[in-house]
Amino acid sequence: MVKNEKVNCNSEQERDFLGKTTFKIIIFAVSPDKEFIKVMLIAFRLNPYYNMQVKTMLFGVLLLITLEGVLAQSDTYDQMVVQGKTAATNRQYGQAIQYFGQAIKLDPRRPEAYLRQMESAIHKRDMSVFKRAILQLEGIEYKLPLEMYLTYAQLAKKQRLYNDGLMMLGKAKKKFKINKKILLQQASLYQKLNKTTEAIAALNEALQLDRKDGAVLHQLALVYMAVDEQKSIDYLKQLLNNKAYTNAALATLGSVYIQRYEKSVKGNRADLLQALSYYNQYLKVHPNDKEAQNIISNIQILLKG
Repeated sequence: MVKNEKVNCNSEQERDFLGKTTFKIIIFAVSPDKEFIKVMLIAFRLNPYYNMQVKTMLFGVLLLITLEGVLAQSDTYDQMVVQGKTAATNRQYGQAIQYFGQAIKLDPRRPEAYLRQMESAIHKRDMSVFKRAILQLEGIEYKLPLEMYLTYAQLAKKQRLYNDGLMMLGKAKKKFKINKKILLQQASLYQKLNKTTEAIAALNEALQLDRKDGAVLHQLALVYMAVDEQKSIDYLKQLLNNKAYTNAALATLGSVYIQRYEKSVKGNRADLLQALSYYNQYLKVHPNDKEAQNIISNIQILLKG
């Protein structure tokens, strides 16, 4: 049975081992090999022959090499980020995305490269990179602000990626408190997908936060125009007392009554008169609005007919 005896550091066997191992370490220091370092560390832990002094010396050398590798990697990461920032400043967003991507590969735990890559993706309107960066940041448990999810949804809407936008808003809804901005964007995307029921549900949820919110009431009125004209009229009449939405409410009320007139079999004259009344009120505030003037002229022709 081999005894775990201490051996003097200057023994010939240890000097030979130390010399050969140091030579190997120097070789791997030029091109670090993670597997090599892992094996060596295991060997030091398990081998009962070499005393603590030798183990400590070798572990110290390995630690220095590892630290040098980490520092070198950090320097390279920073260089990639700097190059990416320079490219972004020069509006070379595709190149910037590549530089930031290289930085991410070097150190996936640092958020800066993801955030800057995301910014370049927004400028380039590259939704795949934007989406990937968000998911990767979530993967490292980085807390993104709500605005990032809202921005993604806005760009997704412009590129007709409605379901993608809804997916990202769904994430935002789980991470943040019930928020009017999220719900309004959800409703808008549902409308694009002709999902009126879902749009109304989102808007009604937003309305629970503030029963007098003009933006929510106006969007509800617009959605209901397609499915329930009377509800649309009711919401618009509530907006007449909201100075920020009075003009929009007047014009939209005129549109709803014209729509009702056109849908009726014989054409209800009362609907035309209501439409004319609301458009005239609107025109008093916007006397140079050519579209409103033309609509009023057409209503007057219909009334004379």
